[in-house]
Amino acid sequence: MSDDKRNLLSRPMIAVDMDHVMADTGSYLCDWLNERYDTSHDNESFVSLLSCLPDDQKQAMVAHVAEGSLMRDLPLMEGCREVLEDLNERFAITICTAAMEFPNTIAPKIDWLDRHFPFLERQLFIFCGYKQVLGTHYLVDDSPKHFNGFQGIPLLYDAPHNQAVSEYRRVTDWNDIQRYFASRH
Repeated sequence: MSDDKRNLLSRPMIAVDMDHVMADTGSYLCDWLNERYDTSHDNESFVSLLSCLPDDQKQAMVAHVAEGSLMRDLPLMEGCREVLEDLNERFAITICTAAMEFPNTIAPKIDWLDRHFPFLERQLFIFCGYKQVLGTHYLVDDSPKHFNGFQGIPLLYDAPHNQAVSEYRRVTDWNDIQRYFASRH
């Protein structure tokens, strides 16, 4: 193992979810639905949208997600790139996405990550189902279900679909993540 890799793996590890944390999936899907169905959804999350859509729109959206190519076009969450680039100097950044439900998204997600985050170590990208298997120090995720059994420190990324959750430390945006990690390590 090279000294660079040994140095990287000796740092505290932050696992970061992609959808609704790094990628603004909710806005993209709202725009897609509005354009396709002449609706007026505002910036809602994928989870929130699923609960209120008619069956035909729900099926079309799930099929669009499952097909996978949309992952290449997702907009970045504001501040994400800059904060991850800064944190990457002190932490090992692991991108962890629960892609097993939609396996066609894996290659487009890799393309998206390579395009927007060329400074991240590609060997630390994790495509999984259950994030509880992670051995990282921190997990930044919008879905609290991934924290059950996780042994590190969970940070709940604020999203419309997790507003009722209060048992985890909440981070409201990437500036908040930057502040949280400013005094750590």
